[in-house]
Amino acid sequence: GAVQYVVARPIPEKRRDCAVSIVVAARNEEGNVERLLERVPLIGTRTELIIVEGNSSDRTWEVLERMKQTYKGPLVLHIGKQPGKGKWDAVQKGFSMSTGDLLMILDADMTVPPEDLPRFYEAYAEGRGEFINGSRFIYPMESRAMRFLNNIGNQFFTFFVSRIIRQRLTD
Repeated sequence: GAVQYVVARPIPEKRRDCAVSIVVAARNEEGNVERLLERVPLIGTRTELIIVEGNSSDRTWEVLERMKQTYKGPLVLHIGKQPGKGKWDAVQKGFSMSTGDLLMILDADMTVPPEDLPRFYEAYAEGRGEFINGSRFIYPMESRAMRFLNNIGNQFFTFFVSRIIRQRLTD
């Protein structure tokens, strides 16, 4: 037989007093991490940027160490090295380092512009959802912003996950 679950909850209250932790997995991103730090906006009551380096073959870790020593800006900056491999491992490491009330994930290559993060915060703060997920496929993507095979894999994965959870996902 078919099993159906219904989760009934009250509509979330507005949450404007959140500290935000932004987790970034960075592998071979020495050319992006400094620009990322410059572009991440202040969000919520405190904005924490956590960049987790993922076994890079370039100078990403050295750039992060220099940034950590010299940065005096308004963001709280933390850096770390992931213990294993893969993006999920790096994100988990970043989550374990976070102290914020609200967690966000941002790609180091900035395929989603950091300037868009306040939109996600506003949706959450206004009580429009408990989990807010952005999509790079709503609007036209810049050429070469995502490799062809990654794009195909992403579409394949979201198609099947959408079927399983009965909720349309695009990214």
